[in-house]
Parts: sequence; C-alpha cells; structure tokens
Amino acid sequence: MKLLRVQLSIIFLLLVSWTAASFALERPTQKQIDQYKKDGSLPERQKAARAIGNHKMDPALAAKANYKLRRLAYQAAGKSAKEIDQILPAPPPAWQGMPSTGDVKMFVLLIEFNEYPHIAADTQPDVHSRIFGPENTSSSSYPYESLTAYYDRSSYGLLNLQGATLGWYNAGNRSDVAETDAGREALIMSAINSFDAGGHDFSQYDNDNDGDIDYFAVIWTGPYGAWASFWWGYQTHFGDTSYTIDEKNLSKYSWQWESDNYPSDIFSPYTLIHETGHALGLPDYYDYDDTVGPDGGVGGLDMMHWYGDHNAFSKFVLDWLTPTVISANGTYPGQDLSSSASTADALLIMPNASGSPFEEFFMAQHRKREKNDIGIPTDGLLIWHVDARLDSDGWNYLYNNSYTEHKLLRLMEADGLEEIEQGDGWADEGDFYTSGKSFTPASSPNSNAYSGFSTCINVNGITASGNDIICAVAIDEPAPYLPAVLKPLL
Repeated sequence: MKLLRVQLSIIFLLLVSWTAASFALERPTQKQIDQYKKDGSLPERQKAARAIGNHKMDPALAAKANYKLRRLAYQAAGKSAKEIDQILPAPPPAWQGMPSTGDVKMFVLLIEFNEYPHIAADTQPDVHSRIFGPENTSSSSYPYESLTAYYDRSSYGLLNLQGATLGWYNAGNRSDVAETDAGREALIMSAINSFDAGGHDFSQYDNDNDGDIDYFAVIWTGPYGAWASFWWGYQTHFGDTSYTIDEKNLSKYSWQWESDNYPSDIFSPYTLIHETGHALGLPDYYDYDDTVGPDGGVGGLDMMHWYGDHNAFSKFVLDWLTPTVISANGTYPGQDLSSSASTADALLIMPNASGSPFEEFFMAQHRKREKNDIGIPTDGLLIWHVDARLDSDGWNYLYNNSYTEHKLLRLMEADGLEEIEQGDGWADEGDFYTSGKSFTPASSPNSNAYSGFSTCINVNGITASGNDIICAVAIDEPAPYLPAVLKPLL
C-alpha cells in the first residue's frame, strides 16, 4: 500500500499569483488527491508547489545554522573560542524572523461571519486556552492540546509563546469577501483596526524591534473550500507594506478554518503548530513530488512532515539543542542518550570535522513515547543523515526533501527495507535502532557518504539503560572522501 504517495502534494499552490516567498498550504484530503490525479491537474499543482519554495529552509536560518556548524567543527578540532573568533568571519546578521527562544508574543484574530457564526463551544476563552494554555496531559488532544504547551516541550522550555486571542470579530457576510490577496488583507486590516480602536496595543508583537510584527494567526468560521483555494489553510506573508498598525508592519501569518467539520467539532491548534514551524524558519520535510528524487520525506516522523516532535537537526538549527560532536578517529563507548522529548541530547557524528562542517554528517537521538512523541511507533535510537552542503550561491542548502537526488534530512531505516525512500510507508518500529542492531559501513542501511565512500562510522552496542539508551560510536580511520572533494577550512 502506497501510504505516502497519497501525500504527493501536501502544500501546493493553485492561485499562482499569491505571494510565493512564504506560502504554505494545509494538506489536501485523500478525495482531493484522487480527483486531481483523475482530472490530470496534479503535475501543474506540483510545479506550482516547487515555485513556492517552502521545501527549503529560510535562508537566514540556514546561514545561522551553517555558522554554528563551523564553530562546532573548529571546537572539535581543539580550537579555543578566541582562536575560532579570529578564524571565522563575522556571524551572519541576526535572525529577523520569529524568535525561537525567549518570551515571544503573537496574536490570533478570530473572525466569524453572519452566515457562519462560531461554534458554541469555541468561545474566545476556550480558543485562547487551546492556543496559549498550559500543558494538560489529560487532554484528549495531547500532545497538541495547545500551541504554547507543544513548543514549550519541544524547546525544553526555551520558547515561551504567549499573546492575545482577539475576537470573535463579526466581518459581515463571508460571501462579500473578495477572494483575492487584497480581499484577504482588507478583511484582516478591518479586524485589526477594530481591536486597535478598542485600545489593543499591537506594537508588543514586534519581538525583536525591527519594525515588523513577527507572526500572527487568523482563524475564520465556516466550511473550507477546495484544496488550494481561498478558503483553505495556509501560511503567507502580508503584502500591503503601506499598512501599519501602532507604527509596525505586518509580516508572516497563518490563515485557517475553525473546524475540519464545521459546524461540528471544535477548533484544534494542530495546524497552527505546523505553520508556526514555518514561521520559525523550518522547511517541510515531506515529499512534494514522488516523481523526482527519493520518496517519502521522513516517513511522517516529524511535525514538519506529519506528527510528533521536531527532530534533532531542527532543534539544533533553532538553538534548542547543542549536540555532542564526535569527529576524531577512535572509539567512544558509553554514549548515554536521554529521551529527546525531555532532554536536549543528541550526537553529531562528523568524521574529520576540521575539514568541512558543510558536508554530510549523521545525528543520533533517543526517541521515546512520551510528551510530544507519545504517538510514535516505539522507543529507540533514530539516526538521521544530514547533507548540509550549500548551493552554488552559498546562501541555502543544496538539498531538500522534495526535488533533489537525495535529501537534506533522511531517516536511516534500521530494518534496511527502505520503505520510506521507496514511498511505500510511514516510519515504523523497524526504523528504530534497538538492542542487537548496528549502523556501520557494512550494515543496511550503511554509514557511507552519498558519494559511496566510507565514513568509517560505527554505531553499535545499543542497549536500554533505565530510561536512557547507551551506545558506542567509533570512527575507524580517516574518511577518505573528504580531501578529494572539499577544500579545508584551515
């Protein structure tokens, strides 16, 4: 059964005139996918999706991550902080998007229409609690019970999302809203102006004082329309730069429906959690087009694909985790990894790290069925293959999970069946490294570079120790592929 092939086009653009720089559409339904295959429009939608660019990380975030990798590489080579500061160029400009750490404020607009009043159970306080409320492990929606709680857990308490839920604002008849960029923005401005007139201070949502409100969300009532139509769920960027509120411009925002089954059910923050990942700068890790490159994304095992926590690489990029770097030849027994759902633990295995931090490396983390990962298939070690090479412009990663010969982020499937890469399934229990499994140059999958040369990386001796996982890492000899391909940094 081709489970992942039904997700071929998870965030595609139909209205190509919409702003493409930061546009992300919510997932289509199975019925819609089948219809677009039947009517032949799927290739056109896939082409449009590629033009959107949300399969790539935000360039500024990628630049920041690459700088951190360079510092880690020099640290692994034994350089002091002073020496590294003298060697490295100045760090990239400060990230000017939504901050990934600290107390971060955002606002949410609740908009209803005459024809579609909000669901009775979705009072403003109720919706507010599902967005900014504290952790509630007894909630039937856990671990997606609130945006704030999810990101507090994922960031190990480093990101505290708070703010205001404004509404419900009655915008009149939904049928009167022009289904264009200008129509959507006019609706948003009308709602904001109303709350501004009531005394709400919008300047507080410019968290880094750069003149832009970093991120906000819009939730509207009524049934959603066709996939990729105006009344669908997506993230985009406010285009009217002439509009200011409390001397601030608007920037990224998400736009979504109140309920999947209006007028039944209630609002859920699940989609908002995913879209907030984009606001933070993360890419989609699922596969937009299974006719190009390897299939399957990361098998669903990540919030930027389908469910669960953010992976170790994303957490490193967002400053939530600093991995232990293993780069020199030798054997490193007793590597103790606590659950990454609770502790900022990960290994970054980078042979000859002083040669190039931009190339391939592996990250290992212990994923356990708790907190944001409560719904994953099993407990065990996950190993990620990261190819952080830069593109020809040097401003973003060369590879992504949709349109390149291999992926930016690949989940190494411990059972060797390659079900994800072939587009045949979700990540399952067999993809976790548990007792008796090993990851070596001779295993399947193996620890070789994409070029085929051996990295000489071995991860074995995997055992459970209480709530932790213990493993041994070895780098047997210098990785031969680095000198032939790369220019040393030193």
